[in-house]
Amino acid sequence: MLSLQEFVQNRYNKTIAECSNEELYLALLNYSKLASSQKPVNTGKKKVYYISAEFL
Repeated sequence: MLSLQEFVQNRYNKTIAECSNEELYLALLNYSKLASSQKPVNTGKKKVYYISAEFL
């Protein structure tokens, strides 16, 4: 996956420092959408974790 810096460079052909606040906001929004779309789908199975302090 691309870094945020590479994503901004590809999208706006600018560095992060050269982007406006609006461009950075939109880039971060789209970057987070891309990152979340590449995550595996939640199967809905619940997991329970238990830590006992008795043995610590």
